[in-house]
Amino acid sequence: MHSPEVSIICPTWNCAELLREAVLSVVNQTFSNWELIIVNNFSTDNTMEVITSFKDQRIHVLNFNNNGVIAASRNVGIDASKGRFIAFIDSDDYWMPEKLRICVDALTNNDLDLVCHGERHFQYKDQDVKLERDVFYGKNQPHTYESLLYRGNFLSTSAVVIKREKLLSTGSFNTEPSVITAEDYDLWLRLFATESKFLAIHQILGGYRIHQSSASASVIRHYQAVRKVVTTHFLAKSTKTTVKDKLLFTKRMARIGLSSGRAITQQGTWDSGAKFAFETVKILGRCLLGRV
Repeated sequence: MHSPEVSIICPTWNCAELLREAVLSVVNQTFSNWELIIVNNFSTDNTMEVITSFKDQRIHVLNFNNNGVIAASRNVGIDASKGRFIAFIDSDDYWMPEKLRICVDALTNNDLDLVCHGERHFQYKDQDVKLERDVFYGKNQPHTYESLLYRGNFLSTSAVVIKREKLLSTGSFNTEPSVITAEDYDLWLRLFATESKFLAIHQILGGYRIHQSSASASVIRHYQAVRKVVTTHFLAKSTKTTVKDKLLFTKRMARIGLSSGRAITQQGTWDSGAKFAFETVKILGRCLLGRV
């Protein structure tokens, strides 16, 4: 059999009914030359029944214990892929029917390394009320390594389609426990550090489900992971840093703390939120005094 043009990687665990919607959105693509690699973390629900119900030879399953590291599942899928391009879909997301066709056309017609399209973010406030907003990635900032590092992540994993050769040369996802929840950000930084050719497609071609979390621990973990990624990349270029770089780095640290503190405070955890706010004030004070 000929190789597929696009390999789609989908990690999953005990998410059967949402997975059905995600797989159906792949099967319904107007672009048909794809393979879907579902990396199943030994689900104990009816995940396998959902997958086999599609009876599609383009769908493959790999059972893999990722020990809580979703990046490891994605890397297993990447290693097994055969396509010229690689796309990612989480088991609780979905794609619009034209997603692959538009992305593959953009990649091939412009000789690009990766593209990222817009997504509809949605979450259920309760059973009857669904909140939605459209997000267009990379719309309000330059598509550069420095912008990604100092101003923040402007890509979404489920919205990215990337040239497989480029991804493999970069080293796939970081599986270190210290960067869990920010491993995609680390990968994008490594890609942009090699001057990858990128295009932001300002069309909504997928849906991204936002899960509410009552645990401040998850916010703190993400805060620590993002700080780790930003600090690692900043130190890696330390021989080339200027005073401006140091200033931008300090401001970035402050913004990370401020956004994390705000998220924790919104959950009602005032003590932890105040701690982040105090940290942010100290960082900004050092910045204003020139102690960067």
